[in-house]
This record gives sequence, structure tokens and C-alpha cells, in this order.
Amino acid sequence: MQTHEAAERLGISARRLRHYEKAGLLEIARDANGYRRFSPSDLRRAGRIRDLIATGFSTREIQAMAPASATKGRVPARRVWPISPISWNRSIVCWRSCNNAAPPPWRASSTSVTPFRHTPKRSLPDMRAQTILLFLIAFLVGSDEFLLGPILTPIGADLGVAPERISLFVGAYAVPLALLAPFFGALSDRHGRRAVLLPASLVFALGSLATALAPTYSLALASRIVTGAGAAGMLPVAFSLAADGGDKRADRDIAAVQAGLTLGIIASPAFGAWVTEAFGWQAAFATLGTLALLPLAGTLRLGQSTPAATGHPEAGEGVWPPGAPSAILSMGLGLGGAVGIYVLVGERLRDLHQPDTESLGLIYAGFGLVTLAGNLIMPRLMTQFGSGRRVMRLCLIGVLAAIMALFAIPLSMVAACIMLGLWALLGGIGAPALQAHLASLSDARRGTLMALGASAMNLGVATWSATASTLFSHSATLVALLALTIIGTAICLLGPTRSKFLTT
Repeated sequence: MQTHEAAERLGISARRLRHYEKAGLLEIARDANGYRRFSPSDLRRAGRIRDLIATGFSTREIQAMAPASATKGRVPARRVWPISPISWNRSIVCWRSCNNAAPPPWRASSTSVTPFRHTPKRSLPDMRAQTILLFLIAFLVGSDEFLLGPILTPIGADLGVAPERISLFVGAYAVPLALLAPFFGALSDRHGRRAVLLPASLVFALGSLATALAPTYSLALASRIVTGAGAAGMLPVAFSLAADGGDKRADRDIAAVQAGLTLGIIASPAFGAWVTEAFGWQAAFATLGTLALLPLAGTLRLGQSTPAATGHPEAGEGVWPPGAPSAILSMGLGLGGAVGIYVLVGERLRDLHQPDTESLGLIYAGFGLVTLAGNLIMPRLMTQFGSGRRVMRLCLIGVLAAIMALFAIPLSMVAACIMLGLWALLGGIGAPALQAHLASLSDARRGTLMALGASAMNLGVATWSATASTLFSHSATLVALLALTIIGTAICLLGPTRSKFLTT
């Protein structure tokens, strides 16, 4: 049978099967057309590898067990690595348990060995509740960052400062989010997602409520820093928790988190303007703070989650899992660059066709809705391509083409809207696909990697939006050349490479 059939039979992804083969744990025959063909013995071996990794073994330890099991339809590993007596003792008991065999009598009473047990599956309502919870977390983080756009003036009037100074609220929120996210991601790898998500949600809620109640500009600015610190423990952990759901649900849950973030970015400016007009700007932040209590309560219902790491880092990972540096750099260059340049879309359309503000608002709303549709399409495309890296690379090629056309060519209004639609759709597909690829690189360091990716994207947005604005004041063509440089670099980073540092 072919790879996708074997993956469906084993209940894992085709991507994971290819990882087993790349790690030297499987040697799969290929047919005349180059397609992998799995024999019954290959399926048995892949099933044992899957079960051993679920118990906490690394690929290095599984390689060390291979010669002892070569008579059970297994192929020898490329090399035999040293293994400690404790790990070997554990391996014998777990290996027998995986094959429904009782452990030897002299090992049955060992207190240092835990036989393999399958983790009970959660019910469908529980999984749906977690997906909704993660969607809400991402929605709140996105809303809090982009809420300020239309309400800078009323906030400044109440606090007695110029609206330009209120714009510092954005940086006060975004900087701690970018800087603290890797710390909280690593913390969630060690102590569990819930242990980080609970206090982070509480800090986020209290920070938003403090902003609403702040009597002075200085206190309001300090509360925004506190809110950003809470967001740093929410968004990357939400992505990691989505990826922890297993191969069958990970892509859908990651897409749901990205969709929540996108919807928050789209809806929050209109929400902030409406609430401020009706009840005052304080009510907008108070509403977000109150809504943040919902994920806080939902996180309590998750139960004590285990750390994302199901074992030790894979053999040969070192400090960076293979492919992680290129994926993280692509987040900053590709996603960060595309979002940073997106800030200038309105000015470019004004230069070309002088649309009124209402028309621009509709264009931005349409862009957001198409991006949201792309988020929801991503899981289907992942089943076709089997690799988030490949999906993101193809999407970035299309996004780059759209940006180059929009900023280098004087397009008609219809053609410009078509390019924007292509940009929005492919960006919406590619962002969660790259998140899924990053999450698949290491179970043991998933939280850290997802957080580093989020930080790289946020720093990329800040860097490239400022750079693009400076270049746009001279020429729109320079913005197109900037896109070619940074997004083109991301495309190259996501391509096949033999580099030991950037290997994918």
C-alpha cells in the first residue's frame, strides 16, 4: 500500500511516516514510479515505532533496539547507539507491552519501569470545546492589539495627551508579547500548557481591566505592558496546545487558532469604534478583560495537561531541531514582511485611484474575510500536499507575485482588487500551514518553537512595516523590491537544502 493508505491504517500522518524513514527507522521499498510501497512487515514496524515514541523514547533509543528485533520483520538500523541500562530495561518492558506480551517475571515488580499504556482518547465534545477555547484566546489577543486604530483620539482626550502618544499603547503591548513569548513557550514544554495558560489568561484579563480603569496616561501605558505579558503566555501556548491534539486534529485546530487571530484583527477596529461611540473607550477594554475570563474558566476544565514533550529531543537535534531555523526565519521574513507591507495597501490604492475612506474600509474588510476563508481552507490542502513547508512556500510565491504587481505596476482598480484577493487567500492559507510545519518539527520543544515563530513574526511586522513606509515615501517600486528581497529569501529558506543548520 502507498504512504497515505499506511498512514490512515496506523492513525498517524504521512508526514510522520516520512520522518521515521528519514531518521533511519524504516527502509521502505519503492515501485517503478518512485512511490513508497509498505509491506505488512513495514506496517508492523511503523506501528511499534509509533507506540515507542508515544511512551517517551527518542529515535536514538529506538535505533539501539533495532538489532534485537530484526527477526520480527524489522530491518537493521543504520548504526547502533550506546544506550544506558535503565533505558534498556525500560525498553524491554515497553517493547513487550507494545506487542501484547507480558514482561519477564524478574522485571514485573520493578518500580523504575512503567509499562506502555495507550492514552485514553478524549470525547468529541471535549475536543470541540478545546477548539472553541483556543479560537477565543487567539481572538482576544488579536483584538487587543488592533482595537486602538479608530479610538486614539478619544483616549488621548480623556487622558490629556496627544493621540500620537496613545499610539505607544501598541508598542507597549507588542514588545512584551514578542520578547516574553519564547520564555513562556519553553515553560509550557517543561511544566505543561495549562500551568502557563491559566496565569497568563488571568494577567491578560487584569491588564485589560486596569487599562479601562486607569486614571492617568502613565498607568494606562503600564497596564498595556502587563496585558502584553499576559498575551505572550496565551497565543503561542494556544498554537502549541492545538498542535498537541494529534495528527488528525492538529491541522484543523491550528487553522482554528489562526482564524481566531484573523477575526480579532478584522473585527476589533469596528468593535472598538462602536463601543467607544456608545459607551466610551473604557468599555471596549473592559469588555475584552471580561471576555478573557471565559478562556480562564475554560482552561480550568482542561484538567492537568501534561507537557507537550512526549519524550526527549530526537537524536541529532542539538539545540535546534532540523528545519527549525529556516521555518522561524521564514516567519519573520515571509509572514512578517507580507503583513508589514500590507499596512501600505490603502496608500497605494489612493495613489492609483483616490478611493474614498468608506471604499477603502470595504476593501480592508474584504481582505480580512478572504484571509479568514484561507485559514479555514488550509487543513484540506494539508491533506493533499502533506507538508506545511511546501504549502507555505507555494503560497509565498503567489503572495510575492501579487505584491510585486500591486506596487510595481499601475493596475486598474479591478486588477488591484484581484491581486489583493490573491494575496489575502494565499496568506490565509500559508500562515497556519507554516505554524503546522513548525509544530511538527519537535514534540519535545514544540512550545518553544511556536513561541519563537510568533516572536519572529511580530518583530518582522514591526521592522518591515517601518522599512516599507520609509521606502514608499520615495517610490512604490522600492517596496516591490523590498518584498522581492525578504519574501524571496523566505521562499529560498523553505526550499530543499542540504545545509546542516537550515535543513528541512
